[in-house]
Amino acid sequence: LTRSRAMKLRCAGAVSGAFDVGDAATVGELMDALAKRVGVPGEDLRVFAGGRSLPADASTTLESLGVSEKTRLVVSRVRRDPAIEAQARRAAQEQARADRLAKIEQAAEALASRAGERARFELEDQDGDGLAGVSENDRKALVCGLTLHQKGRMMLDAGDFADALGVFELAEEAFAVADRALTENLDNVPILRLDAAWAQFQEFRRGDAAAAGSIDAGAERLRLCREGFARAHGPSLERLRAVHGGCSPELGLYVRLELLEGVLAIRAGDAEEARKKLKAASEKRDALLSVVRPESVAALA
Repeated sequence: LTRSRAMKLRCAGAVSGAFDVGDAATVGELMDALAKRVGVPGEDLRVFAGGRSLPADASTTLESLGVSEKTRLVVSRVRRDPAIEAQARRAAQEQARADRLAKIEQAAEALASRAGERARFELEDQDGDGLAGVSENDRKALVCGLTLHQKGRMMLDAGDFADALGVFELAEEAFAVADRALTENLDNVPILRLDAAWAQFQEFRRGDAAAAGSIDAGAERLRLCREGFARAHGPSLERLRAVHGGCSPELGLYVRLELLEGVLAIRAGDAEEARKKLKAASEKRDALLSVVRPESVAALA
């Protein structure tokens, strides 16, 4: 394509006066230049040249349209309906969520196939009825996250810490796709994060050099875990006490959480914080042992 020489076009409307279009040779290049001048996306402009609307094909040459320095352009901004734009954005977001979920589901199905299992994607409420008022994408995200978390726990219990961590990361992706309003007050997600951090810690205990930094990387998971438990259980565990009374089985989760927080404090050189966390973990463990058989404590965590 032979590029046109630099020229100036007479403009009216959103762009007025003589406008130097540089060496623009096609409709697309002209629209880009005008959009840059006006400060809006090219699709928000409508341009008439010599009384005719410019064609949508960006590759159309200006020469073929007879555009020259004698041509007068009228440039106007397209008025968009905010409601329609909002609807389009929501549709695009839902499609993006659906695409992410499809990839996660494929990974979950592949994982189940390798293990000789069949992934079970169902979601029920406490009465065994299908969960109502949840979009299909949210339903898939929640079920996929729960299914992957359960699979990861089986690997964790079997001592396959590295593989468990990989599955937990997939579960985190699945939960992240769901509407946050559905997950932020549940303890499923913080429990998942705790399990992932625990898997990282176990790899570190094995002396894996590659995992030496992962225990520190798990600090962010533990922070989010602590925040999630506060929302789900209450800052002082008041919601748990209201349900279970003085001793809740969920204390096993806090034993692990505060143990890991203590390890992080030790690695950070904060002896006082480490003592505080490890003491809290010990006290909660003792509280559990007062009502639960020792061999059952691990299962509660």
